[in-house]
Amino acid sequence: MKGEQLHASVSFINALEGAILIHWMHPDTKEEIVVSDLIHPGSVEMQKSHPGHIFVAYDTERKIRKEFVVGAGYGEEQQFRVEL
Repeated sequence: MKGEQLHASVSFINALEGAILIHWMHPDTKEEIVVSDLIHPGSVEMQKSHPGHIFVAYDTERKIRKEFVVGAGYGEEQQFRVEL
């Protein structure tokens, strides 16, 4: 596998009525680290990741929280739809 394929491509589609932020969850500490700018309704955010990584989407008021686990393998793509 070539170097450029040593990741999984994931995209987050914001299907909510307000903006969201995407966080990556550290596997050991469970610390949530912001990895996106504001993603407005109907917009898509692309990230390079690895199988098994966990991402968390929050609305700007942090009332909505959704977790997503990357199931795509290296060189594959996966889409996550952030909705209620």
